[in-house]
Amino acid sequence: MEFIATAEDFLSSYGFGSRGKMLGISRMLNESDLPLLSRGKVFISTRPRGLLSGFLTLIPSLHLAVFLPPLASRTQPCIIRMQVSDAVWNQGGAILSAYMTREKTLILEDVVMWKQIVVWQTQTFEERWNRIMKSFLENDCILDTTLQDFVKISLANYMPCSALKNYVHAPGSVMEFVCNAPNQKRLIWIEQDIETPARKDTTNHMIRREANIGPDIYSVWDTATKKRLGIALVRTLDVSKQLRMYKSDEFHACTKWNPTFEKWEIIEIV
Repeated sequence: MEFIATAEDFLSSYGFGSRGKMLGISRMLNESDLPLLSRGKVFISTRPRGLLSGFLTLIPSLHLAVFLPPLASRTQPCIIRMQVSDAVWNQGGAILSAYMTREKTLILEDVVMWKQIVVWQTQTFEERWNRIMKSFLENDCILDTTLQDFVKISLANYMPCSALKNYVHAPGSVMEFVCNAPNQKRLIWIEQDIETPARKDTTNHMIRREANIGPDIYSVWDTATKKRLGIALVRTLDVSKQLRMYKSDEFHACTKWNPTFEKWEIIEIV
Protein backbone atom coordinates (compact mmCIF):
# COMPACT_ATOMS: atom_id res chain seq x y z
CA MET A 1 0.00 0.00 0.00
CA GLU A 2 1.12 3.55 -0.72
CA PHE A 3 0.91 4.70 2.89
CA ILE A 4 3.39 1.98 3.95
CA ALA A 5 5.97 3.09 1.38
CA THR A 6 5.49 6.73 2.43
CA ALA A 7 5.93 5.81 6.10
CA GLU A 8 9.09 3.81 5.35
CA ASP A 9 10.49 6.69 3.29
CA PHE A 10 9.70 9.14 6.09
CA LEU A 11 11.38 6.87 8.66
CA SER A 12 14.46 6.27 6.52
CA SER A 13 14.85 10.01 5.83
CA TYR A 14 15.91 10.30 9.48
CA GLY A 15 18.18 7.23 9.28
CA PHE A 16 15.94 4.58 10.85
CA GLY A 17 14.05 1.45 9.79
CA SER A 18 14.78 -1.18 7.14
CA ARG A 19 15.86 1.49 4.64
CA GLY A 20 17.93 3.53 7.08
CA LYS A 21 21.30 2.94 8.70
CA MET A 22 19.74 1.97 12.04
CA LEU A 23 17.18 -0.83 12.10
CA GLY A 24 15.98 0.06 15.62
CA ILE A 25 16.99 1.71 18.88
CA SER A 26 17.50 -1.48 20.92
CA ARG A 27 19.83 -4.49 20.88
CA MET A 28 20.69 -7.52 22.99
CA LEU A 29 22.59 -6.91 26.22
CA ASN A 30 26.22 -8.10 26.11
CA GLU A 31 28.61 -8.81 28.96
CA SER A 32 30.69 -5.84 27.82
CA ASP A 33 27.68 -3.57 28.53
CA LEU A 34 27.70 -4.23 32.28
CA PRO A 35 30.13 -1.36 33.07
CA LEU A 36 27.84 0.95 31.07
CA LEU A 37 24.92 0.07 33.33
CA SER A 38 26.94 0.97 36.40
CA ARG A 39 27.62 4.49 35.12
CA GLY A 40 25.03 7.23 35.03
CA LYS A 41 21.26 6.92 35.40
CA VAL A 42 19.53 3.84 34.01
CA PHE A 43 15.82 2.99 33.77
CA ILE A 44 14.16 -0.40 33.38
CA SER A 45 11.11 -1.43 31.39
CA THR A 46 9.59 -4.91 31.06
CA ARG A 47 7.29 -6.44 28.49
CA PRO A 48 5.78 -9.84 27.61
CA ARG A 49 8.08 -12.09 25.64
CA GLY A 50 7.63 -12.09 21.88
CA LEU A 51 6.73 -8.41 21.45
CA LEU A 52 9.23 -6.38 19.41
CA SER A 53 9.59 -2.62 19.08
CA GLY A 54 8.71 -0.81 15.88
CA PHE A 55 8.03 2.82 15.03
CA LEU A 56 4.93 4.99 15.14
CA THR A 57 5.42 7.55 12.36
CA LEU A 58 3.40 10.78 12.34
CA ILE A 59 3.75 11.77 8.68
CA PRO A 60 3.08 15.48 8.00
CA SER A 61 2.62 15.03 4.23
CA LEU A 62 -0.31 12.68 4.88
CA HIS A 63 -1.50 13.95 8.28
CA LEU A 64 -1.48 10.27 9.14
CA ALA A 65 -0.07 8.06 11.91
CA VAL A 66 1.34 4.74 10.66
CA PHE A 67 2.73 1.98 12.87
CA LEU A 68 5.65 0.11 11.27
CA PRO A 69 6.51 -3.12 13.12
CA PRO A 70 10.07 -4.53 12.94
CA LEU A 71 11.02 -6.91 10.13
CA ALA A 72 11.10 -9.91 12.45
CA SER A 73 7.53 -9.32 13.63
CA ARG A 74 4.44 -11.01 12.19
CA THR A 75 2.40 -7.87 12.87
CA GLN A 76 1.44 -5.95 9.74
CA PRO A 77 1.92 -2.18 9.26
CA CYS A 78 -1.26 -0.30 10.00
CA ILE A 79 -2.80 3.15 10.15
CA ILE A 80 -3.58 4.43 13.65
CA ARG A 81 -6.38 6.98 13.26
CA MET A 82 -5.24 9.51 15.85
CA GLN A 83 -6.40 13.06 16.47
CA VAL A 84 -3.13 15.01 16.44
CA SER A 85 -2.78 18.79 16.75
CA ASP A 86 -1.83 20.94 13.75
CA ALA A 87 1.25 22.05 15.70
CA VAL A 88 2.77 18.58 15.24
CA TRP A 89 1.85 18.26 11.55
CA ASN A 90 2.96 21.80 10.65
CA GLN A 91 6.37 21.41 12.32
CA GLY A 92 7.51 18.19 10.69
CA GLY A 93 5.67 15.36 12.47
CA ALA A 94 7.28 12.83 14.78
CA ILE A 95 8.71 9.32 15.12
CA LEU A 96 8.06 7.34 18.31
CA SER A 97 9.39 3.96 19.36
CA ALA A 98 6.43 1.67 20.12
CA TYR A 99 5.17 -1.91 20.17
CA MET A 100 1.74 -3.51 19.76
CA THR A 101 0.39 -6.05 22.25
CA ARG A 102 -1.83 -9.00 21.35
CA GLU A 103 -4.71 -7.12 23.01
CA LYS A 104 -4.35 -4.29 20.44
CA THR A 105 -2.71 -1.82 22.80
CA LEU A 106 -0.01 0.35 21.26
CA ILE A 107 2.65 1.00 23.91
CA LEU A 108 4.66 4.19 23.36
CA GLU A 109 8.17 3.82 24.82
CA ASP A 110 10.41 6.61 23.52
CA VAL A 111 10.69 9.64 21.23
CA VAL A 112 13.06 9.26 18.28
CA MET A 113 12.30 12.33 16.17
CA TRP A 114 10.24 15.34 17.19
CA LYS A 115 9.42 18.20 14.82
CA GLN A 116 12.35 17.44 12.46
CA ILE A 117 14.94 16.97 15.23
CA VAL A 118 16.30 13.50 16.07
CA VAL A 119 16.00 14.09 19.81
CA TRP A 120 16.97 10.46 20.56
CA GLN A 121 20.52 11.47 19.62
CA THR A 122 20.57 14.88 21.35
CA GLN A 123 18.42 14.72 24.49
CA THR A 124 18.45 12.49 27.56
CA PHE A 125 15.76 9.87 28.01
CA GLU A 126 14.24 11.87 30.88
CA GLU A 127 13.98 14.95 28.65
CA ARG A 128 12.41 12.98 25.81
CA TRP A 129 9.99 11.25 28.14
CA ASN A 130 8.93 14.07 30.45
CA ARG A 131 9.13 17.10 28.14
CA ILE A 132 8.00 15.54 24.87
CA MET A 133 6.20 12.20 25.24
CA LYS A 134 3.98 13.15 28.18
CA SER A 135 3.32 16.58 26.72
CA PHE A 136 2.37 14.99 23.40
CA LEU A 137 -0.36 12.87 24.98
CA GLU A 138 -1.59 15.70 27.19
CA ASN A 139 -1.52 18.58 24.71
CA ASP A 140 -1.11 17.34 21.13
CA CYS A 141 -3.19 14.18 20.97
CA ILE A 142 -6.79 13.23 21.76
CA LEU A 143 -7.16 9.50 22.41
CA ASP A 144 -10.32 7.91 21.07
CA THR A 145 -10.36 4.10 20.91
CA THR A 146 -13.40 4.08 18.62
CA LEU A 147 -11.69 6.38 16.12
CA GLN A 148 -8.50 4.32 16.47
CA ASP A 149 -10.35 1.13 15.42
CA PHE A 150 -10.35 0.05 19.07
CA VAL A 151 -6.56 0.23 19.33
CA LYS A 152 -5.69 1.55 22.79
CA ILE A 153 -2.65 3.80 23.22
CA SER A 154 -0.69 3.77 26.44
CA LEU A 155 2.70 4.73 27.84
CA ALA A 156 5.35 2.21 28.83
CA ASN A 157 6.16 1.92 32.52
CA TYR A 158 9.67 2.66 33.76
CA MET A 159 11.43 2.30 37.07
CA PRO A 160 14.93 3.29 38.17
CA CYS A 161 17.60 0.64 38.03
CA SER A 162 17.95 0.87 41.81
CA ALA A 163 14.46 -0.65 42.18
CA LEU A 164 15.51 -3.87 40.45
CA LYS A 165 16.59 -5.60 43.66
CA ASN A 166 13.03 -5.41 45.01
CA TYR A 167 11.27 -6.14 41.73
CA VAL A 168 9.75 -9.57 41.03
CA HIS A 169 9.28 -10.19 37.30
CA ALA A 170 7.60 -13.03 35.47
CA PRO A 171 9.91 -15.91 34.47
CA GLY A 172 11.10 -15.53 30.89
CA SER A 173 10.03 -11.89 30.68
CA VAL A 174 11.90 -9.43 28.50
CA MET A 175 13.64 -6.62 30.33
CA GLU A 176 15.13 -3.49 28.74
CA PHE A 177 17.74 -1.27 30.32
CA VAL A 178 17.41 2.33 29.12
CA CYS A 179 20.44 4.56 29.67
CA ASN A 180 19.52 8.17 30.36
CA ALA A 181 22.36 9.47 28.18
CA PRO A 182 21.46 10.47 24.58
CA ASN A 183 22.19 8.25 21.59
CA GLN A 184 22.28 5.02 23.63
CA LYS A 185 20.45 1.92 22.41
CA ARG A 186 18.08 0.15 24.77
CA LEU A 187 19.67 -3.07 26.05
CA ILE A 188 17.46 -6.18 25.96
CA TRP A 189 17.88 -8.97 28.49
CA ILE A 190 15.83 -12.19 28.34
CA GLU A 191 15.88 -14.41 31.40
CA GLN A 192 16.93 -17.91 30.47
CA ASP A 193 14.67 -20.85 31.26
CA ILE A 194 15.75 -22.92 34.26
CA GLU A 195 15.82 -26.14 32.25
CA THR A 196 18.20 -26.56 29.33
CA PRO A 197 16.36 -27.28 26.04
CA ALA A 198 16.28 -31.00 25.35
CA ARG A 199 18.64 -31.95 22.55
CA LYS A 200 16.16 -34.57 21.21
CA ASP A 201 13.83 -31.69 20.25
CA THR A 202 16.46 -29.87 18.22
CA THR A 203 17.07 -29.75 14.48
CA ASN A 204 20.08 -28.97 12.32
CA HIS A 205 19.53 -25.95 10.05
CA MET A 206 21.60 -23.77 7.77
CA ILE A 207 22.02 -20.25 9.20
CA ARG A 208 22.88 -17.16 7.16
CA ARG A 209 23.93 -13.75 8.40
CA GLU A 210 21.56 -11.09 7.00
CA ALA A 211 24.00 -8.18 6.72
CA ASN A 212 21.68 -6.32 4.34
CA ILE A 213 18.95 -6.17 7.01
CA GLY A 214 21.00 -5.18 10.04
CA PRO A 215 23.68 -6.28 12.54
CA ASP A 216 23.17 -9.56 14.42
CA ILE A 217 20.25 -10.61 12.19
CA TYR A 218 20.26 -14.24 10.99
CA SER A 219 17.92 -16.28 8.81
CA VAL A 220 17.12 -20.01 9.06
CA TRP A 221 17.19 -22.28 6.00
CA ASP A 222 16.11 -25.88 5.49
CA THR A 223 19.31 -27.85 4.82
CA ALA A 224 17.71 -30.25 2.34
CA THR A 225 15.34 -28.01 0.36
CA LYS A 226 17.35 -24.75 0.69
CA LYS A 227 14.07 -23.03 1.60
CA ARG A 228 14.21 -19.93 3.79
CA LEU A 229 12.23 -20.51 7.02
CA GLY A 230 12.39 -17.00 8.47
CA ILE A 231 14.42 -14.86 10.86
CA ALA A 232 16.24 -16.77 13.59
CA LEU A 233 15.63 -16.15 17.29
CA VAL A 234 18.75 -15.42 19.35
CA ARG A 235 17.64 -15.57 22.98
CA THR A 236 20.74 -15.86 25.16
CA LEU A 237 23.91 -13.81 25.58
CA ASP A 238 26.12 -16.89 25.12
CA VAL A 239 24.63 -17.70 21.71
CA SER A 240 24.76 -14.05 20.64
CA LYS A 241 28.46 -13.96 21.53
CA GLN A 242 29.07 -17.22 19.61
CA LEU A 243 27.48 -15.83 16.48
CA ARG A 244 29.32 -12.51 16.57
CA MET A 245 32.67 -14.26 16.95
CA TYR A 246 31.98 -16.72 14.11
CA LYS A 247 33.60 -15.41 10.92
CA SER A 248 31.56 -17.19 8.27
CA ASP A 249 28.29 -15.69 7.01
CA GLU A 250 26.83 -19.17 6.43
CA PHE A 251 27.01 -22.10 8.85
CA HIS A 252 25.05 -24.94 10.44
CA ALA A 253 23.48 -24.63 13.87
CA CYS A 254 21.45 -26.70 16.29
CA THR A 255 18.00 -25.08 16.43
CA LYS A 256 14.77 -25.56 18.39
CA TRP A 257 11.27 -24.31 17.56
CA ASN A 258 10.21 -21.68 20.10
CA PRO A 259 6.37 -21.54 20.24
CA THR A 260 6.35 -18.32 22.27
CA PHE A 261 8.14 -16.32 19.58
CA GLU A 262 7.01 -18.62 16.75
CA LYS A 263 10.58 -18.75 15.42
CA TRP A 264 13.48 -21.20 15.15
CA GLU A 265 15.82 -20.47 18.07
CA ILE A 266 19.57 -20.95 17.61
CA ILE A 267 20.90 -23.19 20.42
CA GLU A 268 24.52 -23.52 19.32
CA ILE A 269 26.77 -23.60 16.24
CA VAL A 270 27.64 -27.11 15.08
